[in-house]
This record gives sequence, C-alpha cells and structure tokens, in this order.
Amino acid sequence: MKLKRSLATGAAVVIAGLSLVGCGDDDGGGGGGADAGDAPDNASTEEFCKVFTDVTADLSGGGSADEQADAAHEVADKFNDVGTPEDMPEDARNGFEVFIGFLGDVDADDIEAFSETDPSDDQAFADALGIDEADVADVTAFFTYAATACVGDLSQLPSDLPS
Repeated sequence: MKLKRSLATGAAVVIAGLSLVGCGDDDGGGGGGADAGDAPDNASTEEFCKVFTDVTADLSGGGSADEQADAAHEVADKFNDVGTPEDMPEDARNGFEVFIGFLGDVDADDIEAFSETDPSDDQAFADALGIDEADVADVTAFFTYAATACVGDLSQLPSDLPS
C-alpha cells in the first residue's frame, strides 16, 4: 500500500515529525477549542484546501511548547471556522472532528510525550492521541481525503519524506 504509506508519512510530517502537538486532556484543559462537530460541512474545496495547506506553515514555526500549543489551537480554530466540503466521506469527516478536537485541546505538557510516538504504530498513536484505533483509521481517512483533494496528483509528492 504505497499510497497509504505516503499518506501516513505526510500525516507523520504534520503530526509527529514537526513535534508540535500532543495529547489533549479529557477535561478540555488545553486550548478549549470549539467542538469540531459543530464545524460547517459545506465549505468549498478551495477554502478547505487553503486551510489544509496552511497547516504546515502554521505548525512548522517551532518555538516553545506553549507556542506550539498556541499554534495548534489557531489551526483548530481555522478548521472550525471553514469546516469541510460536502463531499467529504463520513469516516474522513469523523477523522477531521477527532483530529481538530485534538488540536484544539492540546496541552503544552503533552507535546514532548507525543513527539516520541511512532505514528506508524496505530496502537501507540491511538494511545498518544487518547483515541481508539477505529478513530486512527478515520484520522488517516481525513488525511487521505485532504491530500487527494488538496494536493491532487499524489505521485508528485516527494518520495524521500522523513518517516
């Protein structure tokens, strides 16, 4: 499954490779972002892709754990504002809600622990995010949808992405 590996690598770059986000806690003590389930589901593909492609720039700034958590909260807010396109499959929409909810609640104290998690290990990844493995599949479906809709020709992605 070369496509799945490429997308997982892309997700790893966004999530673990950048070491910018960590587990949110169940009491919402992190960023306190709005419930991603309330995000619109009628965004244009262009609006959605603009936010999606800006994520790397927004999250790649480095900085302290607090600055990284703040950047994650801002990304969650942007996604909550724009929402998702109507044609996004249900599993990808659930993955959007899980991932954006996670970003909105990220706590600076969790960033280091999450950055040490291997995103190719579904169970460790699920544990780090505080979700079950079914939600990991949905988060992967979200990144698959976004990469397909926003990048287009996935064969044009670099083959030497870090893992």
